[in-house]
Amino acid sequence: MDKLLKETCEKVYQELLNITITHSFMNKLFVEAPSKDFIESLKTTHIMDSDWPMCESIESVTGLGLVKKYLTSYTESSFSELTDNYNVLFIGPGSLLAPPWESVYTETDRTLFGKSTLDVREMYRKNGLQINKLHKEPDDHIAYECAYMNFLSLKALEAFEKEDRETCCALIEDMRLFYGLHMARWVSEFADKVIENSRTDFYKGGGWMLKGMIKETSALLNNIEN
Repeated sequence: MDKLLKETCEKVYQELLNITITHSFMNKLFVEAPSKDFIESLKTTHIMDSDWPMCESIESVTGLGLVKKYLTSYTESSFSELTDNYNVLFIGPGSLLAPPWESVYTETDRTLFGKSTLDVREMYRKNGLQINKLHKEPDDHIAYECAYMNFLSLKALEAFEKEDRETCCALIEDMRLFYGLHMARWVSEFADKVIENSRTDFYKGGGWMLKGMIKETSALLNNIEN
């Protein structure tokens, strides 16, 4: 294989892998309140030290610093504060400080289960997916949108490994389309609310990392050559 072509292929593979890892992590971060095991695993695996795949933007660097700072000082006695932080931001009671659904940010009347939700649901269905809590939890929850990107990038990696260029390119195009029509339109604003209202450096840092991920993923998808 021509050296330049080989280097290009390796670069595309790594970029898809980076998208997979980051979106999987963000799904775990926002899908439910953290467990003690999840926090302990972050401390022991040191993924935030050298293995985090997106740290080109100032937002990502800021977020990583805050999360690492939090994990360094974390003790089991801090856990209730962390779960309280999650609930205040995303669950309630009362008005949510960082509503985790796209429609809140893109619908003029902030209606849940509106056009944004249905459009996202249709894009999931195109690739054979349906959320577990259909009709109970809006499909455009940040965690589900991250999970969908993780799914597409994993499928693209599989096609890449099988040298199925047509399928791989189609999946990358689906990722570009989903980012352009959905995630790039609202997630940065959502992340701003997380940053502004978080009581812990863990979620404040997570908000910054999310902003960085959106910026860096958008750039990666625009630069990946089909």
